Parts: sequence; structure tokens; C-alpha cells
Amino acid sequence: MSHFCLSSVDNTIVQAVALSGSTEVTAFVWGGASGLERGQLLDLWCQKAQVRINPEDKAAPANWIVSYKIPGQHIGRTFIGVKPGTTIRETQNSIRVGLETAREAKDRCDKFPSQSVPVTTPGCPTGITPALWLRLLNFTKQFEGITDFMYNDRSTPQLVTCGVGKLVKDEEAAVGLKGFFVNPGGSQPSDDEIKDDYTAAHAIKRDDPPGNLFDFATVTILRMPWQKITELLGKAMGERVSTMLRMPDFADFATFPADAQLACASIAYGSWQYPIQAPLRAAVRARNWADAARDYRSPGWDPRKDAAHVRLFRSAAGL
Repeated sequence: MSHFCLSSVDNTIVQAVALSGSTEVTAFVWGGASGLERGQLLDLWCQKAQVRINPEDKAAPANWIVSYKIPGQHIGRTFIGVKPGTTIRETQNSIRVGLETAREAKDRCDKFPSQSVPVTTPGCPTGITPALWLRLLNFTKQFEGITDFMYNDRSTPQLVTCGVGKLVKDEEAAVGLKGFFVNPGGSQPSDDEIKDDYTAAHAIKRDDPPGNLFDFATVTILRMPWQKITELLGKAMGERVSTMLRMPDFADFATFPADAQLACASIAYGSWQYPIQAPLRAAVRARNWADAARDYRSPGWDPRKDAAHVRLFRSAAGL
């Protein structure tokens, strides 16, 4: 069966093409029509926009990799290859017109860790001092990683995530976050735009390290400005820490050593509800920070963050 491929000389399957600032982008399809139309060149078809694009080539090259020019106005749209003049599908995959390449996305996101979280970031719950709040947000930023697009995490099942480790459980949740994103025109996205990005990200399997994180940027078109990334972090953090402070184990949180406060609040961002944390919660109830360091068990978080939590508990114990 035909498929969208990498270039005019390489038929490796791809899922997106990047405009990268251009007014049009070239897509390639390996193979032609089957059945009665066998040997004819395919058209590209976007069902949602009712758009058809004909091949640039008049006859198939020897390697059967045919090129198509897609105007930049179709950014965010998904195309399939169809039999000529019809809407009968012939490609096993589809292709989405995206903003940028994976490399471009990585180069941009790599700059985020050096940016400061504003001291005015909203969301700080009652019971958390401004100094702890700022320290907590910067600590989380250091270990969670930062992206300004939606992607899948490595959980089972995989879950769509954005910003600084913010989970997006479904399309409805994605729509609830649309105020944190902008579309290619710089405006707040429509419900359909953010649902399309969620669907595009959800469809890609997240690979193990070194992984394919920035491939998700090639199929998504919405981005989060830095201010919105930090606002979303503050909102999500505030909700999780407020939940923690209502738990009996943390009734005297204000009396905890500063490093124990930071460790506990950071763990709250991931959740205190994992069964594996039962010994750690017992140590916290007893205010025994040496035992907390000894009994710390990770639900599967970043090992660097886990090690930092242990160091904080040891510091709180004076070790």
C-alpha cells in the first residue's frame, strides 16, 4: 500500500511535514493507485476541509516517489492519499501540515530551563510562603522538563502532557486548557484546533530514551508562551499542594524543616496517593526525616528528581 515518505529519494514513513516559515511545503508519496486505477498517481485529500491537491509530477519517477506542493494555508490539516479524482484511500498513513521540524522545536525548548519562573506566578496556596513557592516552582521546572506543545508521556497507557509535566487526560481537559495556548496566528485556539492537536499527539507512541519527544512538535500546531507555561505550572501546582495540605499527614506542614517542605510539596505535584509511598507517608507522619530518606520509593518518576527528594529529606534530618 502507498505511504507518505521522507523525501524524493527515501521512502521512510513520516507523519508530518513542516512549513518552517515557508509559504508552502512539499510532501512525498511512495507508490500509486491499485485496482482498476493501478499505476496512476494519487491525489491528496483533506476530508475536513474538502481540499484536493494534485501531484506535481505528470508521470511516476522510476522509484515511484511522487511530490505534492501543499500551500501554507493548510497548516494543521491532515491529508491522505486517494485514488485520482476520488476520495478512496490508498495510503496506509496520513500526513499533517505542521509548523516546524523536531530539531527546530528542540532548539527552542532547550532554552526554557534557563528562563526564570516569575515571582508573581499565580496559584500559591494558603500555607505556602512566597519563598517556598518560588523555590518549589523552580525545583519542579528543573526536573520535569519543559515543552510548549502536547506530547505523550511514557506511562501505561500513555497520557498526553504539556508544559511542565501537566497531564491532559482527554479532549475535554484539553479544551479546558486552551487559554494557555496560541495558534499560528497568535490567537487563542478554537475548540476544534485544540482537539485536533490533542488527537494528533495522542496518536503517536512515545519511544524510550533517547526517544521521539520532539516529533510531537511536528504534528501539533499550538504553542504555549513562556508566561502561560509558568501560569499553568502554578495553577496545577497550587491545586496539588492544596490537596496535600488538607491531608492529616501534613497538618503541621508549617513546622516542617524547609527542605522537608520542598520535598513534600514536590512529591504532591506527582501525587501522594501511590501505594508504594505508604512507608514514606508513615515517616512524614512521625516527622522522622531520616526514615523518610531511607523509605523513599519512586512511583516511576525521573531518577534525578527522586535522588533530589532523598537529598532534601536527608538535609532536613541534618545528615
